[in-house]
Amino acid sequence: MDKQCIGNKIATLRKEKGYTQKQLAEKLHVTDKAVSNWERGNNLPDLVILEPLAKELDTTISNLLDISDESSVDKIVELAIEEKNKFIKEIKIENTLMLILYSL
Repeated sequence: MDKQCIGNKIATLRKEKGYTQKQLAEKLHVTDKAVSNWERGNNLPDLVILEPLAKELDTTISNLLDISDESSVDKIVELAIEEKNKFIKEIKIENTLMLILYSL
């Protein structure tokens, strides 16, 4: 299971439903840029989006994430933590830049 494989699965299922990225995004209350990033393997959907995403694409979370056994849950948690840490790092960089700009 990796981001690119999950992205390809999302894109395939979306196209099978006949949705554009924008249409799927509207149904999930996210941006079309978010959907594009998922499909290109740049990001994973937030954990809270997985269930509505799977439902909208008429599949299961297990199928969406290509999980064949319960031990893969650890992989999901690992990916979620990795994404959270990446986000926190980006926020820290932005905050540091804002502090520098405000101190000028």
